[in-house]
Amino acid sequence: MKDYKKLVQSVIAGVGGADNINDCIHCATRLRFSLKDESKFDQTALKAVDGVLGTLVSSGYCQVLIGTHVGDVYAELMNAPEMKAKGLKASDAIDDPATAGDKKTGLLDRFTKMMSDVYAPYIPILATGGIASGVIGLLANMGVVDSASLTYQTFYAIFYALIYFFPILLGIMAEQGFEPALAAGGMGNYAALGICLAVAVFAKNAGDKATAGSAAFTNALCGITEPGLYGIILRSKWLLGTMIVSGAAAGLILGIGGVAATNFSFSGLLAFSGWFGCVNFPMYCIGIVAAIALGFILTAVLLKSGKVNEYN
Repeated sequence: MKDYKKLVQSVIAGVGGADNINDCIHCATRLRFSLKDESKFDQTALKAVDGVLGTLVSSGYCQVLIGTHVGDVYAELMNAPEMKAKGLKASDAIDDPATAGDKKTGLLDRFTKMMSDVYAPYIPILATGGIASGVIGLLANMGVVDSASLTYQTFYAIFYALIYFFPILLGIMAEQGFEPALAAGGMGNYAALGICLAVAVFAKNAGDKATAGSAAFTNALCGITEPGLYGIILRSKWLLGTMIVSGAAAGLILGIGGVAATNFSFSGLLAFSGWFGCVNFPMYCIGIVAAIALGFILTAVLLKSGKVNEYN
Protein backbone atom coordinates (compact mmCIF):
# COMPACT_ATOMS: atom_id res chain seq x y z
CA MET A 1 0.00 0.00 0.00
CA LYS A 2 1.24 3.49 -0.83
CA ASP A 3 2.45 5.64 2.07
CA TYR A 4 -0.22 8.24 2.80
CA LYS A 5 1.28 9.64 6.01
CA LYS A 6 2.04 13.07 4.53
CA LEU A 7 -1.42 13.32 2.98
CA VAL A 8 -3.08 12.28 6.23
CA GLN A 9 -1.17 14.85 8.27
CA SER A 10 -2.17 17.59 5.81
CA VAL A 11 -5.81 16.51 5.98
CA ILE A 12 -5.79 16.48 9.79
CA ALA A 13 -4.33 19.98 9.81
CA GLY A 14 -6.87 21.14 7.23
CA VAL A 15 -9.84 20.04 9.31
CA GLY A 16 -8.56 21.91 12.36
CA GLY A 17 -6.43 19.25 14.00
CA ALA A 18 -7.27 15.97 15.67
CA ASP A 19 -8.81 17.76 18.66
CA ASN A 20 -11.44 19.23 16.33
CA ILE A 21 -12.55 15.81 15.04
CA ASN A 22 -15.55 14.13 16.66
CA ASP A 23 -15.48 11.17 14.29
CA CYS A 24 -14.72 10.23 10.69
CA ILE A 25 -16.21 7.77 8.24
CA HIS A 26 -15.78 7.29 4.51
CA CYS A 27 -17.84 6.43 1.45
CA ALA A 28 -16.67 5.36 -2.01
CA THR A 29 -14.55 8.45 -2.65
CA ARG A 30 -14.67 10.81 0.36
CA LEU A 31 -13.56 11.17 3.93
CA ARG A 32 -16.50 12.46 5.96
CA PHE A 33 -15.60 14.37 9.13
CA SER A 34 -17.90 15.38 11.96
CA LEU A 35 -16.14 18.41 13.46
CA LYS A 36 -16.56 20.30 16.71
CA ASP A 37 -15.99 23.63 14.96
CA GLU A 38 -16.73 23.63 11.22
CA SER A 39 -15.23 27.11 10.85
CA LYS A 40 -11.80 25.46 11.19
CA PHE A 41 -12.45 23.38 8.06
CA ASP A 42 -9.94 25.09 5.74
CA GLN A 43 -11.19 24.21 2.26
CA THR A 44 -8.64 26.43 0.52
CA ALA A 45 -5.70 24.76 2.23
CA LEU A 46 -7.13 21.28 1.70
CA LYS A 47 -7.68 21.81 -2.03
CA ALA A 48 -3.99 22.70 -2.35
CA VAL A 49 -2.92 19.38 -0.80
CA ASP A 50 -1.47 16.87 -3.23
CA GLY A 51 -3.88 13.94 -3.22
CA VAL A 52 -7.02 15.92 -2.35
CA LEU A 53 -9.40 16.34 -5.28
CA GLY A 54 -11.88 18.66 -3.63
CA THR A 55 -13.91 19.52 -0.53
CA LEU A 56 -17.58 19.81 0.32
CA VAL A 57 -19.78 20.58 3.34
CA SER A 58 -22.97 18.53 3.06
CA SER A 59 -25.29 16.22 5.02
CA GLY A 60 -23.80 17.33 8.32
CA TYR A 61 -20.26 16.40 7.31
CA CYS A 62 -17.14 18.24 6.23
CA GLN A 63 -16.04 16.10 3.31
CA VAL A 64 -12.64 15.66 1.70
CA LEU A 65 -12.69 14.08 -1.77
CA ILE A 66 -9.85 11.57 -2.13
CA GLY A 67 -10.82 9.15 -4.89
CA THR A 68 -11.12 5.39 -5.19
CA HIS A 69 -8.19 4.77 -2.81
CA VAL A 70 -10.04 6.50 0.02
CA GLY A 71 -10.16 3.23 1.97
CA ASP A 72 -6.36 3.12 2.20
CA VAL A 73 -6.17 6.79 3.17
CA TYR A 74 -8.86 6.25 5.80
CA ALA A 75 -6.95 3.31 7.29
CA GLU A 76 -3.80 5.46 7.49
CA LEU A 77 -5.79 8.29 9.04
CA MET A 78 -7.30 6.15 11.77
CA ASN A 79 -3.84 4.72 12.55
CA ALA A 80 -2.33 8.19 13.04
CA PRO A 81 -1.06 8.62 16.63
CA GLU A 82 -3.18 11.71 17.29
CA MET A 83 -6.32 9.86 16.18
CA LYS A 84 -5.51 6.87 18.39
CA ALA A 85 -4.88 9.24 21.28
CA LYS A 86 -8.48 10.44 20.96
CA GLY A 87 -9.70 6.85 21.07
CA LEU A 88 -11.02 6.94 17.48
CA LYS A 89 -10.71 3.63 15.67
CA ALA A 90 -11.63 2.47 12.19
CA SER A 91 -13.92 -0.17 13.66
CA ASP A 92 -16.00 2.62 15.22
CA ALA A 93 -16.69 4.21 11.83
CA ILE A 94 -19.74 3.67 9.68
CA ASP A 95 -19.02 2.87 6.07
CA ASP A 96 -22.59 3.62 4.93
CA PRO A 97 -23.19 7.38 4.73
CA ALA A 98 -26.93 6.87 4.56
CA THR A 99 -26.93 5.00 7.85
CA ALA A 100 -24.57 7.52 9.36
CA GLY A 101 -26.87 10.33 8.29
CA ASP A 102 -29.76 8.72 10.18
CA LYS A 103 -27.72 8.80 13.39
CA LYS A 104 -26.56 12.36 12.91
CA THR A 105 -29.76 14.01 11.79
CA GLY A 106 -33.21 14.52 13.24
CA LEU A 107 -36.62 13.45 12.04
CA LEU A 108 -37.13 16.56 9.89
CA ASP A 109 -33.77 16.10 8.15
CA ARG A 110 -34.52 12.46 7.43
CA PHE A 111 -37.93 13.43 6.03
CA THR A 112 -36.44 16.07 3.73
CA LYS A 113 -33.82 13.54 2.57
CA MET A 114 -36.58 11.07 1.74
CA MET A 115 -38.42 13.74 -0.24
CA SER A 116 -35.25 14.72 -2.09
CA ASP A 117 -34.77 11.05 -3.06
CA VAL A 118 -38.30 11.03 -4.50
CA TYR A 119 -37.66 14.15 -6.59
CA ALA A 120 -34.06 13.28 -7.56
CA PRO A 121 -34.94 11.63 -10.92
CA TYR A 122 -36.62 14.86 -12.04
CA ILE A 123 -33.74 17.21 -11.26
CA PRO A 124 -32.39 17.13 -14.86
CA ILE A 125 -35.72 18.08 -16.39
CA LEU A 126 -36.30 20.82 -13.80
CA ALA A 127 -32.80 22.14 -14.43
CA THR A 128 -33.52 22.22 -18.15
CA GLY A 129 -36.66 24.25 -17.57
CA GLY A 130 -34.78 26.60 -15.27
CA ILE A 131 -32.09 27.17 -17.88
CA ALA A 132 -34.74 27.91 -20.51
CA SER A 133 -36.37 30.44 -18.19
CA GLY A 134 -33.05 32.08 -17.35
CA VAL A 135 -31.94 32.36 -20.96
CA ILE A 136 -35.14 33.89 -22.22
CA GLY A 137 -35.29 36.26 -19.24
CA LEU A 138 -31.75 37.43 -19.94
CA LEU A 139 -32.48 37.97 -23.63
CA ALA A 140 -35.62 39.91 -22.77
CA ASN A 141 -33.75 42.18 -20.35
CA MET A 142 -31.09 42.81 -23.00
CA GLY A 143 -33.78 43.80 -25.50
CA VAL A 144 -32.95 40.95 -27.87
CA VAL A 145 -36.37 39.32 -27.48
CA ASP A 146 -39.69 41.11 -27.01
CA SER A 147 -41.47 39.87 -23.88
CA ALA A 148 -44.73 39.90 -25.86
CA SER A 149 -43.35 37.74 -28.66
CA LEU A 150 -44.19 34.10 -29.31
CA THR A 151 -40.54 33.13 -28.75
CA TYR A 152 -40.57 34.55 -25.23
CA GLN A 153 -43.92 32.97 -24.42
CA THR A 154 -42.73 29.57 -25.66
CA PHE A 155 -39.60 29.53 -23.50
CA TYR A 156 -41.57 30.91 -20.57
CA ALA A 157 -44.09 28.11 -20.95
CA ILE A 158 -41.38 25.43 -21.01
CA PHE A 159 -40.41 26.24 -17.45
CA TYR A 160 -43.76 27.11 -15.91
CA ALA A 161 -45.52 24.15 -17.48
CA LEU A 162 -43.15 21.96 -15.48
CA ILE A 163 -44.10 23.79 -12.28
CA TYR A 164 -47.86 23.84 -12.89
CA PHE A 165 -48.06 20.22 -13.99
CA PHE A 166 -45.36 18.77 -11.79
CA PRO A 167 -47.81 16.61 -9.78
CA ILE A 168 -48.92 15.04 -13.05
CA LEU A 169 -45.27 14.47 -14.00
CA LEU A 170 -44.65 12.67 -10.70
CA GLY A 171 -47.65 10.47 -11.33
CA ILE A 172 -43.18 8.65 -10.03
CA MET A 173 -43.97 6.64 -13.64
CA ALA A 174 -46.46 4.92 -11.35
CA GLU A 175 -49.30 5.32 -13.88
CA GLN A 176 -47.58 4.61 -17.20
CA GLY A 177 -44.71 2.45 -16.01
CA PHE A 178 -41.84 4.50 -17.45
CA GLU A 179 -40.12 7.85 -16.99
CA PRO A 180 -38.41 9.75 -19.86
CA ALA A 181 -36.07 12.16 -18.04
CA LEU A 182 -33.81 9.86 -16.03
CA ALA A 183 -32.07 8.21 -18.98
CA ALA A 184 -31.29 11.49 -20.75
CA GLY A 185 -30.19 13.13 -17.51
CA GLY A 186 -27.57 10.42 -16.97
CA MET A 187 -25.81 11.13 -20.24
CA GLY A 188 -23.77 13.86 -18.54
CA ASN A 189 -22.09 11.12 -16.49
CA TYR A 190 -20.97 9.34 -19.65
CA ALA A 191 -19.81 12.62 -21.17
CA ALA A 192 -17.66 13.13 -18.07
CA LEU A 193 -16.25 9.64 -18.61
CA GLY A 194 -15.20 10.53 -22.16
CA ILE A 195 -13.54 13.73 -20.95
CA CYS A 196 -11.56 11.93 -18.25
CA LEU A 197 -10.44 9.27 -20.73
CA ALA A 198 -9.15 11.96 -23.09
CA VAL A 199 -7.26 13.73 -20.30
CA ALA A 200 -5.78 10.39 -19.21
CA VAL A 201 -4.53 9.81 -22.76
CA PHE A 202 -3.45 13.27 -23.90
CA ALA A 203 -2.55 15.26 -20.77
CA LYS A 204 1.16 15.96 -20.28
CA ASN A 205 1.13 16.20 -16.49
CA ALA A 206 1.67 12.73 -15.00
CA GLY A 207 -0.35 13.52 -11.88
CA ASP A 208 -3.34 14.70 -13.90
CA LYS A 209 -3.13 11.64 -16.16
CA ALA A 210 -3.28 9.39 -13.10
CA THR A 211 -6.15 11.35 -11.57
CA ALA A 212 -8.13 11.28 -14.83
CA GLY A 213 -7.51 7.56 -15.29
CA SER A 214 -8.67 6.77 -11.76
CA ALA A 215 -11.71 9.03 -12.17
CA ALA A 216 -12.62 7.38 -15.48
CA PHE A 217 -12.40 3.91 -13.92
CA THR A 218 -14.64 4.92 -11.00
CA ASN A 219 -17.15 6.53 -13.35
CA ALA A 220 -17.24 3.58 -15.75
CA LEU A 221 -17.61 1.01 -12.99
CA CYS A 222 -19.85 2.72 -10.43
CA GLY A 223 -21.19 5.87 -12.11
CA ILE A 224 -19.47 8.02 -9.45
CA THR A 225 -18.53 11.33 -11.07
CA GLU A 226 -17.10 13.37 -8.18
CA PRO A 227 -13.42 12.50 -8.77
CA GLY A 228 -13.70 13.52 -12.41
CA LEU A 229 -15.74 16.64 -11.70
CA TYR A 230 -13.62 18.01 -8.87
CA GLY A 231 -10.26 16.69 -10.01
CA ILE A 232 -10.47 17.36 -13.75
CA ILE A 233 -13.55 18.97 -15.30
CA LEU A 234 -14.25 21.91 -12.99
CA ARG A 235 -10.70 23.15 -13.40
CA SER A 236 -11.51 24.30 -16.96
CA LYS A 237 -14.55 26.15 -18.27
CA TRP A 238 -13.91 24.52 -21.64
CA LEU A 239 -14.22 21.02 -20.20
CA LEU A 240 -17.34 21.98 -18.27
CA GLY A 241 -18.84 23.23 -21.53
CA THR A 242 -17.75 20.03 -23.25
CA MET A 243 -19.59 17.94 -20.67
CA ILE A 244 -22.75 20.01 -21.12
CA VAL A 245 -22.66 19.86 -24.91
CA SER A 246 -21.81 16.16 -25.09
CA GLY A 247 -24.41 15.20 -22.50
CA ALA A 248 -27.07 17.34 -24.17
CA ALA A 249 -26.35 15.86 -27.62
CA ALA A 250 -26.61 12.33 -26.26
CA GLY A 251 -29.77 13.28 -24.37
CA LEU A 252 -31.25 14.56 -27.63
CA ILE A 253 -30.54 11.20 -29.24
CA LEU A 254 -32.38 9.46 -26.42
CA GLY A 255 -35.27 11.90 -26.72
CA ILE A 256 -35.60 11.29 -30.45
CA GLY A 257 -35.46 7.55 -29.81
CA GLY A 258 -38.12 7.72 -27.11
CA VAL A 259 -35.88 6.12 -24.48
CA ALA A 260 -37.46 5.94 -21.03
CA ALA A 261 -36.55 4.32 -17.73
CA THR A 262 -38.82 1.64 -16.25
CA ASN A 263 -37.05 1.71 -12.88
CA PHE A 264 -34.57 3.92 -11.05
CA SER A 265 -30.97 3.04 -11.87
CA PHE A 266 -27.62 4.81 -11.99
CA SER A 267 -25.02 4.88 -14.74
CA GLY A 268 -21.95 2.63 -14.78
CA LEU A 269 -21.30 -1.04 -15.42
CA LEU A 270 -22.47 -2.23 -12.01
CA ALA A 271 -25.91 -0.70 -12.56
CA PHE A 272 -26.10 -1.29 -16.31
CA SER A 273 -28.38 -4.35 -16.01
CA GLY A 274 -31.01 -2.06 -14.52
CA TRP A 275 -31.42 -0.49 -17.97
CA PHE A 276 -32.07 -3.75 -19.85
CA GLY A 277 -35.81 -3.29 -19.52
CA CYS A 278 -35.92 0.40 -20.47
CA VAL A 279 -37.93 1.60 -23.45
CA ASN A 280 -35.76 1.32 -26.62
CA PHE A 281 -32.64 -0.13 -24.97
CA PRO A 282 -30.61 -0.13 -28.26
CA MET A 283 -31.04 3.63 -28.58
CA TYR A 284 -29.98 4.02 -24.95
CA CYS A 285 -26.72 2.26 -25.80
CA ILE A 286 -26.24 4.51 -28.84
CA GLY A 287 -26.68 7.54 -26.59
CA ILE A 288 -23.99 6.26 -24.21
CA VAL A 289 -21.54 5.75 -27.07
CA ALA A 290 -22.32 9.23 -28.40
CA ALA A 291 -21.79 10.89 -25.00
CA ILE A 292 -18.46 9.16 -24.39
CA ALA A 293 -17.24 9.68 -27.95
CA LEU A 294 -18.19 13.37 -28.08
CA GLY A 295 -16.67 14.04 -24.68
CA PHE A 296 -13.45 12.27 -25.69
CA ILE A 297 -13.11 13.87 -29.14
CA LEU A 298 -13.92 17.41 -28.06
CA THR A 299 -11.56 17.19 -25.10
CA ALA A 300 -8.79 15.78 -27.27
CA VAL A 301 -9.21 18.67 -29.71
CA LEU A 302 -9.16 21.21 -26.87
CA LEU A 303 -6.01 19.71 -25.37
CA LYS A 304 -4.21 19.48 -28.70
CA SER A 305 -5.21 23.01 -29.74
CA GLY A 306 -3.98 24.54 -26.50
CA LYS A 307 -7.41 25.85 -25.47
CA VAL A 308 -7.08 23.77 -22.31
CA ASN A 309 -3.59 24.00 -20.86
CA GLU A 310 -4.33 23.25 -17.20
CA TYR A 311 -2.92 19.73 -17.58
CA ASN A 312 0.46 20.50 -19.14
